[in-house]
Amino acid sequence: MIVAFNFGVNLIYAISLYAGLLMYASYHNCDLVSVKAIKSADQILPYFVMNVANTIPGLPGLFMAGVFSAALSSMSTGLNSMAGVLYEDFIEPFLKVKISEERASLMMKIISVVFGVICVGMVFIVENLGAVVQGTLIGGITGMIVMGFICFGTQASIASGQIKFEKKPFTTDGCSSILQMDNFTLNEVLNSSINILPTLTESASDEPPFRIFHLSYTLYTLFGLIISTSVGLIASAVTGFTDLSDLDVILLSPVMRPLFAGRCKGGNQKVRRKMPESVEVIKEKDEALNLLSNNQS
Repeated sequence: MIVAFNFGVNLIYAISLYAGLLMYASYHNCDLVSVKAIKSADQILPYFVMNVANTIPGLPGLFMAGVFSAALSSMSTGLNSMAGVLYEDFIEPFLKVKISEERASLMMKIISVVFGVICVGMVFIVENLGAVVQGTLIGGITGMIVMGFICFGTQASIASGQIKFEKKPFTTDGCSSILQMDNFTLNEVLNSSINILPTLTESASDEPPFRIFHLSYTLYTLFGLIISTSVGLIASAVTGFTDLSDLDVILLSPVMRPLFAGRCKGGNQKVRRKMPESVEVIKEKDEALNLLSNNQS
């Protein structure tokens, strides 16, 4: 099971990396955002698919259907999980009267709808946060809380124009052939007013932001991991580490069981599930065969 899971994950990563290499090879000399062929960098992949596969009937639609299906399936799973946790842990314990399963199901459906509306509303906020949030949500709960302070402070500084992340150099020399295939004229695009870098707003404060807000978003995951791991180890040392002799080996991941088999409870014994039932069946079968053989003799 683990091998199949790792194979599937690595295959998805390989396909994503290969798609990225194809897009870079196609648009390395044409910045599509600068020439306003697309509005944001997130639209490069759909643009690439429509540009390459527009002559194949049904393929662009199949691609878009796959993207939406993957997004909606992940979103529905998360909404159902959050609704179940909210009902089981925060609503049901405070109910004085036990309700029926039908009403409980209706309540969880309503909670899912509310969470869905909130998620859709948050899209308009997240799309303006750029890559800053990507690192803060990976380093663990503790790391997320600590780094969240930096994240929101950084967002406030970016919104006021005090912090600007330098972009890599790009060119539009190769956009002529690309835009001509899409019935665009490069002169019309270049003659329009293009503001590549954001300008500093008039309301920007002259006071420099706190130095920790200058931390690159690419380091958020690393710092979140370090902080969450450090706080977890300190908390474990203060409250007392887990005694492995009291820990059942069946609670560990199958990958980790061989490493702690000699130190955990039940680690040196083979895990047998429903073994007594099968043993009784075998005994009854053997007794029946012995009885038949005795009668025949």
